[in-house]
Amino acid sequence: MKRFFDDLKKYRGYMTYAAMAQLKAELANSWLGGLWWVLEPTLNMLVYMFVFTVVFQRTTTYVVAFIVVGLTYWRFFNTTVISSITLMKRYRAVISKTYIPKFVLLGSAMLVNGFKLLCSYAPLIVLMVYYQVPLSLHMLAIIPVTAVLFLLTFGVSCLCMHVGVYLEDLQKLMTIALQMVFYISGVFYPINEMLEESVARSIFVFNPMAMILYEARNALLYAQSCQWEVLGLWALVAVLLSIWGVTVIYKSESRYIKVL
Repeated sequence: MKRFFDDLKKYRGYMTYAAMAQLKAELANSWLGGLWWVLEPTLNMLVYMFVFTVVFQRTTTYVVAFIVVGLTYWRFFNTTVISSITLMKRYRAVISKTYIPKFVLLGSAMLVNGFKLLCSYAPLIVLMVYYQVPLSLHMLAIIPVTAVLFLLTFGVSCLCMHVGVYLEDLQKLMTIALQMVFYISGVFYPINEMLEESVARSIFVFNPMAMILYEARNALLYAQSCQWEVLGLWALVAVLLSIWGVTVIYKSESRYIKVL
């Protein structure tokens, strides 16, 4: 892994520059400019507020904030994983002319999506003030929870990026697979309240996104302590996935150009 950290240090400037260039490109034809990064999640929040409080009359505590937390973290994971599958094909012209560690492309994409995740905190903070969510030291747990999300996303995306070079249909397959994961991750509903206790516990243990969303909400909204054992287990799995993914990419780099 020494090579990985050396490359990360060497190409961190490129990752940052590429991420900023992509963000600027997204705003090239936008009248509202950077305001749109905050305005979009805010408008989505207003839609959720109408649908779930007026139409469905949901009574979950802090219902709109509950949904915004779930969607914010899910979108980061889902968008990054799906886009990673075609990353090398999109940057084929670049990697065919100069050497760049392929995980750097993924790192740049994660910086873009991570920035958008941070922008989504603006309407979330407004909601927390609106709901008068009490401040608590448990909120600090959002830092390790988010770190596990990033590690897990990086590991899964590395493997998807590798397989995507050889299997063009992987994007369609992963889109369907992630739809299933979406519905059993409790993005719109509290798993522990809607399902039997044994079923909910099994989902938390075997579905990392369900666990991450659950712990993120507990930290930010409900002032509940984190399940450190389960979080630690998935942190270990995320690290192992990341090591596996980076190792596979390094070993296969010389073959990617020929396939592409």
